[in-house]
Amino acid sequence: MTKSTEERLLELYFANLDIIGDGFPLSLNSKRRDYLESFNLIGLPSKKDEAYRHTPIKGIFEQEWENYFIPTETPNNLPCEGDCECCIKVSNGFLGEDYRWLQMDNGVAIGSIKSALQHMPEVVLSHLNSMAQNDTEPLTALNSAFMQDCVFVFIPKGTKVERSICIEYNYSTKDQQVMSFARMLVVAEDGVDAKISVLHKNREGSFMVNFVKEVYVGDSATVELTEFSDMNCNSVLFNNSYSSQKKQSKLSGVNIWLGGSVTRYNGVGEFDSTESENKFYGLYVSEGEQVFDINTYVNHKVSDCSSYQQVKGIAGGSSVGSFTGRVYVATDAQRSDAVQQSKNLLMGSDARVYAEPQLEIYADDVKCSHGATVGQINDDSIYYMRQRGLSEANARKLLMHGYINDIIMHCSIEHVCDEIVSSVDRIVDRF
Repeated sequence: MTKSTEERLLELYFANLDIIGDGFPLSLNSKRRDYLESFNLIGLPSKKDEAYRHTPIKGIFEQEWENYFIPTETPNNLPCEGDCECCIKVSNGFLGEDYRWLQMDNGVAIGSIKSALQHMPEVVLSHLNSMAQNDTEPLTALNSAFMQDCVFVFIPKGTKVERSICIEYNYSTKDQQVMSFARMLVVAEDGVDAKISVLHKNREGSFMVNFVKEVYVGDSATVELTEFSDMNCNSVLFNNSYSSQKKQSKLSGVNIWLGGSVTRYNGVGEFDSTESENKFYGLYVSEGEQVFDINTYVNHKVSDCSSYQQVKGIAGGSSVGSFTGRVYVATDAQRSDAVQQSKNLLMGSDARVYAEPQLEIYADDVKCSHGATVGQINDDSIYYMRQRGLSEANARKLLMHGYINDIIMHCSIEHVCDEIVSSVDRIVDRF
Protein backbone atom coordinates (compact mmCIF):
# COMPACT_ATOMS: atom_id res chain seq x y z
CA MET A 1 0.00 0.00 0.00
CA THR A 2 1.39 3.40 -1.00
CA LYS A 3 2.16 5.66 1.94
CA SER A 4 0.80 9.17 2.03
CA THR A 5 3.12 12.17 2.06
CA GLU A 6 2.11 12.88 5.65
CA GLU A 7 3.07 9.33 6.67
CA ARG A 8 6.45 9.63 4.96
CA LEU A 9 7.16 12.90 6.77
CA LEU A 10 6.27 11.34 10.12
CA GLU A 11 8.57 8.39 9.39
CA LEU A 12 11.32 10.82 8.42
CA TYR A 13 11.00 12.57 11.78
CA PHE A 14 11.04 9.42 13.89
CA ALA A 15 14.00 8.01 11.95
CA ASN A 16 16.04 11.14 12.77
CA LEU A 17 14.59 12.35 16.08
CA ASP A 18 17.85 11.87 17.99
CA ILE A 19 19.69 14.15 15.58
CA ILE A 20 16.84 16.65 15.33
CA GLY A 21 16.47 17.02 19.10
CA ASP A 22 20.19 17.01 19.90
CA GLY A 23 21.16 19.97 22.08
CA PHE A 24 17.60 20.93 23.01
CA PRO A 25 16.14 20.56 26.50
CA LEU A 26 13.48 17.97 27.20
CA SER A 27 10.92 20.73 27.77
CA LEU A 28 11.20 21.70 24.09
CA ASN A 29 11.71 18.26 22.59
CA SER A 30 8.65 16.89 24.36
CA LYS A 31 6.47 19.40 22.49
CA ARG A 32 7.62 18.23 19.07
CA ARG A 33 5.19 15.32 19.10
CA ASP A 34 2.35 17.74 19.81
CA TYR A 35 3.32 19.71 16.72
CA LEU A 36 3.50 16.52 14.67
CA GLU A 37 0.08 15.53 15.92
CA SER A 38 -1.31 18.91 14.85
CA PHE A 39 0.28 18.50 11.44
CA ASN A 40 -1.08 14.99 11.07
CA LEU A 41 -4.60 16.05 12.07
CA ILE A 42 -4.68 18.95 9.62
CA GLY A 43 -2.70 17.30 6.85
CA LEU A 44 -1.06 18.98 3.90
CA PRO A 45 -3.50 21.39 2.27
CA SER A 46 -4.54 20.82 -1.33
CA LYS A 47 -5.82 23.31 -3.89
CA LYS A 48 -9.33 22.33 -2.80
CA ASP A 49 -8.67 24.18 0.47
CA GLU A 50 -9.88 27.75 0.02
CA ALA A 51 -6.90 29.33 1.77
CA TYR A 52 -4.41 27.41 -0.40
CA ARG A 53 -6.15 27.28 -3.76
CA HIS A 54 -3.41 29.26 -5.52
CA THR A 55 -0.50 27.26 -4.07
CA PRO A 56 0.03 23.58 -5.00
CA ILE A 57 1.48 22.70 -1.59
CA LYS A 58 0.46 19.05 -1.56
CA GLY A 59 1.82 18.49 -5.06
CA ILE A 60 5.13 20.12 -4.15
CA PHE A 61 5.59 17.94 -1.07
CA GLU A 62 4.78 14.82 -3.07
CA GLN A 63 7.94 15.32 -5.13
CA GLU A 64 11.13 13.53 -4.17
CA TRP A 65 13.11 15.70 -1.74
CA GLU A 66 16.34 14.92 0.05
CA ASN A 67 16.63 15.82 3.73
CA TYR A 68 19.81 16.60 5.66
CA PHE A 69 19.87 16.94 9.43
CA ILE A 70 23.54 17.84 9.66
CA PRO A 71 25.29 20.78 7.95
CA THR A 72 26.27 20.09 4.34
CA GLU A 73 27.67 23.54 3.56
CA THR A 74 29.78 25.95 5.62
CA PRO A 75 28.61 29.56 5.55
CA ASN A 76 31.32 31.84 4.17
CA ASN A 77 32.74 34.18 6.76
CA LEU A 78 33.09 37.13 4.42
CA PRO A 79 31.70 40.32 5.94
CA CYS A 80 28.20 41.39 4.96
CA GLU A 81 27.90 44.10 2.37
CA GLY A 82 26.98 47.45 3.86
CA ASP A 83 27.23 48.90 7.33
CA CYS A 84 25.86 46.31 9.77
CA GLU A 85 25.85 46.14 13.55
CA CYS A 86 26.30 42.39 13.27
CA CYS A 87 25.75 39.81 10.56
CA ILE A 88 24.77 36.15 10.64
CA LYS A 89 25.02 33.83 7.64
CA VAL A 90 23.05 30.61 7.47
CA SER A 91 23.73 27.84 4.95
CA ASN A 92 20.93 25.39 4.11
CA GLY A 93 19.30 26.13 7.45
CA PHE A 94 22.45 25.78 9.60
CA LEU A 95 24.73 28.35 11.21
CA GLY A 96 28.50 27.98 10.96
CA GLU A 97 30.76 27.80 14.02
CA ASP A 98 31.74 31.45 13.59
CA TYR A 99 28.12 32.48 14.04
CA ARG A 100 27.08 30.38 17.05
CA TRP A 101 26.99 33.33 19.46
CA LEU A 102 27.88 36.99 19.01
CA GLN A 103 27.25 39.51 21.79
CA MET A 104 27.87 43.21 21.27
CA ASP A 105 29.00 45.72 23.88
CA ASN A 106 25.48 47.20 23.89
CA GLY A 107 24.03 43.83 24.92
CA VAL A 108 22.64 42.85 21.52
CA ALA A 109 23.01 39.10 21.07
CA ILE A 110 22.65 37.08 17.90
CA GLY A 111 23.39 33.44 17.19
CA SER A 112 21.89 29.98 17.30
CA ILE A 113 18.95 29.02 19.48
CA LYS A 114 21.03 26.28 21.10
CA SER A 115 23.62 28.82 22.24
CA ALA A 116 20.84 31.14 23.38
CA LEU A 117 19.41 28.35 25.53
CA GLN A 118 22.73 28.28 27.39
CA HIS A 119 23.12 32.05 27.76
CA MET A 120 19.52 33.22 28.30
CA PRO A 121 17.20 30.21 28.59
CA GLU A 122 14.31 32.10 30.20
CA VAL A 123 14.06 34.50 27.25
CA VAL A 124 14.06 31.66 24.71
CA LEU A 125 11.60 29.44 26.54
CA SER A 126 9.12 32.25 27.12
CA HIS A 127 9.05 33.38 23.46
CA LEU A 128 9.81 30.43 21.19
CA ASN A 129 6.54 29.12 19.70
CA SER A 130 4.54 31.66 21.70
CA MET A 131 3.38 33.34 18.47
CA ALA A 132 3.56 30.56 15.88
CA GLN A 133 0.16 29.04 15.07
CA ASN A 134 1.08 25.39 15.37
CA ASP A 135 -2.53 24.33 15.96
CA THR A 136 -3.90 25.73 12.69
CA GLU A 137 -1.04 26.11 10.20
CA PRO A 138 0.31 22.72 9.07
CA LEU A 139 3.59 24.03 7.61
CA THR A 140 4.31 25.94 10.82
CA ALA A 141 3.64 22.81 12.89
CA LEU A 142 5.92 20.81 10.60
CA ASN A 143 8.68 23.38 10.99
CA SER A 144 8.31 23.40 14.78
CA ALA A 145 8.67 19.62 14.85
CA PHE A 146 11.77 19.54 12.60
CA MET A 147 13.39 22.77 13.92
CA GLN A 148 17.13 22.45 14.55
CA ASP A 149 19.29 25.54 14.13
CA CYS A 150 17.04 28.54 14.73
CA VAL A 151 18.57 32.03 14.43
CA PHE A 152 18.03 34.01 17.64
CA VAL A 153 18.19 37.81 17.85
CA PHE A 154 17.95 39.55 21.24
CA ILE A 155 17.91 43.31 21.73
CA PRO A 156 17.87 44.30 25.43
CA LYS A 157 15.66 46.91 27.04
CA GLY A 158 16.23 50.52 25.98
CA THR A 159 18.85 49.73 23.35
CA LYS A 160 19.08 51.89 20.23
CA VAL A 161 20.88 49.93 17.52
CA GLU A 162 22.63 52.48 15.33
CA ARG A 163 23.28 50.10 12.43
CA SER A 164 21.22 47.26 10.99
CA ILE A 165 21.27 43.64 12.14
CA CYS A 166 21.63 41.39 9.09
CA ILE A 167 20.63 37.73 8.70
CA GLU A 168 21.39 36.08 5.37
CA TYR A 169 19.95 32.65 4.53
CA ASN A 170 21.77 30.98 1.65
CA TYR A 171 20.52 27.77 0.02
CA SER A 172 22.77 25.83 -2.31
CA THR A 173 22.95 22.30 -3.69
CA LYS A 174 24.13 20.82 -6.96
CA ASP A 175 22.31 17.78 -8.29
CA GLN A 176 19.60 17.18 -5.71
CA GLN A 177 16.21 18.49 -4.66
CA VAL A 178 16.55 19.39 -0.99
CA MET A 179 13.95 20.21 1.67
CA SER A 180 15.15 22.67 4.31
CA PHE A 181 13.63 23.86 7.58
CA ALA A 182 14.79 27.34 8.62
CA ARG A 183 13.72 29.31 11.67
CA MET A 184 14.17 32.71 13.30
CA LEU A 185 13.19 34.27 16.64
CA VAL A 186 13.52 38.00 17.33
CA VAL A 187 13.02 39.44 20.83
CA ALA A 188 13.09 43.25 21.01
CA GLU A 189 12.52 44.31 24.61
CA ASP A 190 10.87 47.51 25.90
CA GLY A 191 12.12 50.79 24.44
CA VAL A 192 14.23 49.22 21.69
CA ASP A 193 14.91 51.01 18.40
CA ALA A 194 16.34 48.68 15.75
CA LYS A 195 16.51 47.76 12.06
CA ILE A 196 16.76 44.14 10.95
CA SER A 197 17.19 42.70 7.46
CA VAL A 198 16.48 39.09 6.46
CA LEU A 199 17.69 37.86 3.08
CA HIS A 200 16.80 34.57 1.36
CA LYS A 201 19.12 33.70 -1.52
CA ASN A 202 19.39 30.63 -3.72
CA ARG A 203 21.59 30.59 -6.77
CA GLU A 204 22.32 26.90 -7.25
CA GLY A 205 20.17 23.77 -7.13
CA SER A 206 16.56 23.07 -6.19
CA PHE A 207 15.31 23.87 -2.71
CA MET A 208 12.01 23.75 -0.89
CA VAL A 209 12.38 26.01 2.14
CA ASN A 210 9.89 25.88 5.01
CA PHE A 211 10.67 29.05 6.99
CA VAL A 212 9.07 30.34 10.19
CA LYS A 213 9.80 33.69 11.82
CA GLU A 214 8.56 35.00 15.20
CA VAL A 215 9.02 38.67 16.16
CA TYR A 216 8.28 40.04 19.64
CA VAL A 217 8.15 43.85 20.01
CA GLY A 218 8.08 45.15 23.59
CA ASP A 219 6.50 48.27 25.11
CA SER A 220 7.40 51.50 23.27
CA ALA A 221 9.81 49.60 21.02
CA THR A 222 10.33 50.42 17.34
CA VAL A 223 11.45 47.72 14.91
CA GLU A 224 11.90 48.00 11.17
CA LEU A 225 12.14 44.61 9.48
CA THR A 226 13.10 44.27 5.81
CA GLU A 227 12.78 40.81 4.25
CA PHE A 228 14.00 40.14 0.72
CA SER A 229 13.57 36.81 -1.09
CA ASP A 230 15.46 36.27 -4.35
CA MET A 231 15.43 32.55 -5.15
CA ASN A 232 16.26 30.76 -8.39
CA CYS A 233 13.62 29.39 -10.74
CA ASN A 234 13.85 25.83 -9.34
CA SER A 235 13.07 26.72 -5.75
CA VAL A 236 10.05 26.99 -3.48
CA LEU A 237 9.72 29.22 -0.41
CA PHE A 238 7.00 28.80 2.23
CA ASN A 239 7.34 31.72 4.63
CA ASN A 240 5.22 31.89 7.79
CA SER A 241 5.79 35.08 9.77
CA TYR A 242 4.29 35.93 13.18
CA SER A 243 4.52 39.05 15.32
CA SER A 244 3.32 40.16 18.75
CA GLN A 245 3.29 43.82 19.79
CA LYS A 246 3.06 45.35 23.24
CA LYS A 247 1.90 48.83 24.33
CA GLN A 248 2.87 51.83 22.17
CA SER A 249 5.13 49.70 19.98
CA LYS A 250 5.81 50.19 16.28
CA LEU A 251 6.59 47.45 13.77
CA SER A 252 7.25 48.30 10.14
CA GLY A 253 7.79 45.55 7.58
CA VAL A 254 9.07 45.85 4.01
CA ASN A 255 8.75 42.56 2.12
CA ILE A 256 10.05 41.99 -1.42
CA TRP A 257 9.48 38.65 -3.16
CA LEU A 258 11.35 37.80 -6.37
CA GLY A 259 12.37 34.62 -8.13
CA GLY A 260 11.47 31.05 -7.24
CA SER A 261 8.88 28.86 -8.88
CA VAL A 262 6.41 29.12 -5.97
CA THR A 263 6.41 31.59 -3.07
CA ARG A 264 3.78 31.58 -0.36
CA TYR A 265 3.90 34.19 2.38
CA ASN A 266 1.65 33.96 5.42
CA GLY A 267 1.99 36.94 7.76
CA VAL A 268 0.10 37.13 11.06
CA GLY A 269 0.28 40.20 13.30
CA GLU A 270 -1.33 40.61 16.73
CA PHE A 271 -1.71 43.63 18.96
CA ASP A 272 -1.44 42.48 22.56
CA SER A 273 -1.62 45.98 24.09
CA THR A 274 -3.07 49.34 23.16
CA GLU A 275 -1.72 52.31 21.17
CA SER A 276 0.48 50.24 18.87
CA GLU A 277 1.17 50.57 15.15
CA ASN A 278 1.84 47.98 12.46
CA LYS A 279 2.84 48.89 8.90
CA PHE A 280 3.32 46.33 6.14
CA TYR A 281 4.64 47.05 2.64
CA GLY A 282 4.89 44.20 0.13
CA LEU A 283 5.95 43.80 -3.49
CA TYR A 284 6.16 40.81 -5.82
CA VAL A 285 7.34 40.81 -9.44
CA SER A 286 6.53 37.64 -11.36
CA GLU A 287 7.26 36.30 -14.81
CA GLY A 288 7.17 32.99 -16.65
CA GLU A 289 5.06 30.47 -14.70
CA GLN A 290 5.86 31.72 -11.22
CA VAL A 291 3.31 31.70 -8.40
CA PHE A 292 3.26 34.34 -5.63
CA ASP A 293 0.60 33.75 -2.99
CA ILE A 294 0.63 36.53 -0.37
CA ASN A 295 -1.58 36.22 2.72
CA THR A 296 -1.82 38.58 5.68
CA TYR A 297 -3.87 38.66 8.86
CA VAL A 298 -3.90 41.49 11.42
CA ASN A 299 -5.70 40.91 14.71
CA HIS A 300 -6.96 44.10 16.37
CA LYS A 301 -8.00 42.55 19.65
CA VAL A 302 -7.35 45.63 21.82
CA SER A 303 -8.30 49.30 21.44
CA ASP A 304 -6.48 52.29 19.94
CA CYS A 305 -4.17 50.45 17.52
CA SER A 306 -3.51 51.18 13.86
CA SER A 307 -2.46 48.96 10.95
CA TYR A 308 -1.58 49.82 7.39
CA GLN A 309 -1.02 47.27 4.62
CA GLN A 310 0.00 48.05 1.07
CA VAL A 311 0.84 45.17 -1.29
CA LYS A 312 1.74 45.70 -4.93
CA GLY A 313 2.33 43.16 -7.65
CA ILE A 314 3.52 42.99 -11.24
CA ALA A 315 2.54 39.82 -13.11
CA GLY A 316 3.93 38.93 -16.53
CA GLY A 317 4.13 35.83 -18.71
CA SER A 318 1.67 33.20 -17.49
CA SER A 319 2.41 33.80 -13.82
CA VAL A 320 -0.08 33.93 -10.96
CA GLY A 321 -0.15 36.63 -8.30
CA SER A 322 -2.50 36.50 -5.33
CA PHE A 323 -3.12 38.66 -2.29
CA THR A 324 -5.54 37.68 0.46
CA GLY A 325 -5.58 40.04 3.40
CA ARG A 326 -7.79 39.98 6.46
CA VAL A 327 -8.17 42.57 9.19
CA TYR A 328 -10.04 41.40 12.29
CA VAL A 329 -11.38 43.99 14.74
CA ALA A 330 -12.69 42.51 17.99
CA THR A 331 -15.60 43.90 20.02
CA ASP A 332 -13.29 45.57 22.54
CA ALA A 333 -10.98 47.03 19.88
CA GLN A 334 -12.60 50.46 19.78
CA ARG A 335 -10.87 53.31 17.92
CA SER A 336 -9.00 50.89 15.69
CA ASP A 337 -7.60 52.40 12.49
CA ALA A 338 -6.94 49.92 9.67
CA VAL A 339 -6.10 50.45 6.00
CA GLN A 340 -5.56 47.68 3.48
CA GLN A 341 -4.63 48.20 -0.18
CA SER A 342 -3.75 45.82 -3.00
CA LYS A 343 -2.61 47.20 -6.36
CA ASN A 344 -1.59 44.99 -9.27
CA LEU A 345 -0.25 45.40 -12.78
CA LEU A 346 -0.85 42.81 -15.50
CA MET A 347 2.01 42.75 -17.99
CA GLY A 348 0.94 39.68 -19.99
CA SER A 349 -2.32 38.46 -21.51
CA ASP A 350 -1.88 35.06 -19.85
CA ALA A 351 -0.97 36.36 -16.39
CA ARG A 352 -3.55 36.12 -13.61
CA VAL A 353 -3.97 38.18 -10.46
CA TYR A 354 -6.35 37.60 -7.54
CA ALA A 355 -6.92 40.24 -4.86
CA GLU A 356 -9.15 39.69 -1.83
CA PRO A 357 -8.82 42.31 0.92
CA GLN A 358 -11.20 41.56 3.79
CA LEU A 359 -12.46 43.37 6.88
CA GLU A 360 -14.15 41.60 9.79
CA ILE A 361 -15.34 44.25 12.26
CA TYR A 362 -17.19 43.77 15.55
CA ALA A 363 -16.53 47.19 17.12
CA ASP A 364 -18.58 50.31 16.32
CA ASP A 365 -16.03 53.11 16.82
CA VAL A 366 -13.44 52.33 14.14
CA LYS A 367 -11.87 53.78 11.02
CA CYS A 368 -11.27 50.95 8.53
CA SER A 369 -10.96 50.79 4.75
CA HIS A 370 -9.79 48.43 2.06
CA GLY A 371 -9.42 48.39 -1.71
CA ALA A 372 -7.96 46.44 -4.61
CA THR A 373 -7.09 47.26 -8.21
CA VAL A 374 -5.94 45.08 -11.10
CA GLY A 375 -5.06 46.68 -14.41
CA GLN A 376 -2.48 47.48 -17.05
CA ILE A 377 -0.16 50.44 -17.55
CA ASN A 378 -2.16 53.50 -18.49
CA ASP A 379 -1.93 54.17 -22.24
CA ASP A 380 -2.42 57.91 -21.71
CA SER A 381 0.63 58.02 -19.44
CA ILE A 382 2.71 56.23 -22.06
CA TYR A 383 1.47 58.60 -24.76
CA TYR A 384 2.31 61.61 -22.57
CA MET A 385 5.87 60.38 -22.03
CA ARG A 386 6.38 59.50 -25.70
CA GLN A 387 5.37 63.02 -26.60
CA ARG A 388 8.39 64.13 -24.57
CA GLY A 389 10.89 61.99 -26.44
CA LEU A 390 10.87 58.64 -24.65
CA SER A 391 10.50 55.37 -26.54
CA GLU A 392 7.50 53.20 -25.67
CA ALA A 393 9.78 50.61 -23.98
CA ASN A 394 11.53 53.25 -21.85
CA ALA A 395 8.22 54.88 -20.97
CA ARG A 396 6.87 51.54 -19.74
CA LYS A 397 9.98 50.87 -17.68
CA LEU A 398 9.91 54.32 -16.13
CA LEU A 399 6.27 53.92 -15.13
CA MET A 400 6.95 50.49 -13.62
CA HIS A 401 9.90 51.84 -11.65
CA GLY A 402 7.72 54.60 -10.22
CA TYR A 403 5.10 52.00 -9.31
CA ILE A 404 7.69 49.78 -7.61
CA ASN A 405 9.56 52.53 -5.78
CA ASP A 406 6.40 53.37 -3.87
CA ILE A 407 7.16 50.22 -1.84
CA ILE A 408 10.96 50.13 -1.92
CA MET A 409 11.21 53.69 -0.59
CA HIS A 410 10.08 52.46 2.83
CA CYS A 411 13.27 50.41 3.22
CA SER A 412 15.83 52.53 5.06
CA ILE A 413 18.64 49.94 5.14
CA GLU A 414 20.75 51.36 2.33
CA HIS A 415 22.75 48.34 1.16
CA VAL A 416 19.67 46.07 1.21
CA CYS A 417 17.66 48.69 -0.67
CA ASP A 418 20.40 48.91 -3.33
CA GLU A 419 20.36 45.15 -3.78
CA ILE A 420 16.57 45.11 -4.06
CA VAL A 421 16.58 47.86 -6.69
CA SER A 422 19.26 46.08 -8.73
CA SER A 423 17.37 42.77 -8.66
CA VAL A 424 14.01 44.36 -9.50
CA ASP A 425 15.57 46.34 -12.37
CA ARG A 426 16.92 43.11 -13.83
CA ILE A 427 13.42 41.62 -14.01
CA VAL A 428 11.65 44.77 -15.17
CA ASP A 429 14.11 45.12 -18.06
CA ARG A 430 12.79 41.80 -19.41
CA PHE A 431 9.17 42.94 -19.66
